[in-house]
Amino acid sequence: MHERRKIGEILVQLKAMSRSDVDRVLEAMQKRSRRQKFGQTACDMGLLDEEHIFVALAVQMNLFPGV
Repeated sequence: MHERRKIGEILVQLKAMSRSDVDRVLEAMQKRSRRQKFGQTACDMGLLDEEHIFVALAVQMNLFPGV
């Protein structure tokens, strides 16, 4: 079984986010008192739309082999 790729890595590969944006989201997630998913945090920060998250999740679930 393949190791599941992280959403942030997929979004960088798809050019939906920069590496520095991913780092900003991860930092914000650590500072928040309530646990929140990466995609939700990025959307709350205005860095992504829900469509980007859906595509990244589809890639993560290997619905688009080779991407």
